[in-house]
Amino acid sequence: MGTAFVRSLIIGFCCIAGQAYGSDLTRAEAKQMLGFMGCNDANIAVLTNGAMPGGFLGGTGTGTAYVLAICDRDGKDVTEERTFIYDTDRGWIYYENKDDYVRTWTLKGYTEPRGPNWAKSVVERAKAGQAIQAFGLVGLWAPACTLSYRSEFAGPPSPVFLSYLTTKKDTPMIRAEIQSTIEVPQNRLEITYVYKIYNMTMPGSDASLLPVSGEVWKSLIEKDVDRIRTVSNHRLDGGKSFISGGIITQGPAKGQPVPYLEKCND
Repeated sequence: MGTAFVRSLIIGFCCIAGQAYGSDLTRAEAKQMLGFMGCNDANIAVLTNGAMPGGFLGGTGTGTAYVLAICDRDGKDVTEERTFIYDTDRGWIYYENKDDYVRTWTLKGYTEPRGPNWAKSVVERAKAGQAIQAFGLVGLWAPACTLSYRSEFAGPPSPVFLSYLTTKKDTPMIRAEIQSTIEVPQNRLEITYVYKIYNMTMPGSDASLLPVSGEVWKSLIEKDVDRIRTVSNHRLDGGKSFISGGIITQGPAKGQPVPYLEKCND
């Protein structure tokens, strides 16, 4: 009697827990969510609710589902494994935890829940875009427009700084997202930005002192009528510097004044 009573309690608990998570994930639902993730026309080879390969994680409907599928990704057949969980409010969901946000896929599609500071950063970037436009930075710049090298300030609403080796504006060697700006005296603008791409090589420079993707840097830009030049350029923490006091501190031009740039039409 005692064993039967305990068994009935376990069965009852499993059933109650299962009901709390809603219905099991179906093959059609798994295929739909995988499609939102770029795994197209998925053939669901394996689908288990509650049970996972290598071990049993609970009774059916305990809020986890394992899927093994064969699908078309970028024109190639690939196998992909996913573990979905049941969210109390949003139903079946797959998520990826990033540094400062979360990527989520549900039966309604893709979303990116953000933290409390994200909205503030969007506002700051929009203000920065307006500032560089008002300062007259938006456009293409070069030491001489007859040269192929181009730097570009673009925005608003999402301001960026780009550098190209050719006038064709193909893949940029440098791409940095402008985060904020501060206008300072003597017709100067301080710009804070984060590098997203930095593929520029500098012969004669210490590679460890050059920017890398993900680093936050600050530049002070000076405008002289229709010309601009960089007065200072350093990593936010001061650990790296490329320009100081209008003098280049790295590379073959080390010790020379920073040249002015003129605005180009293309």
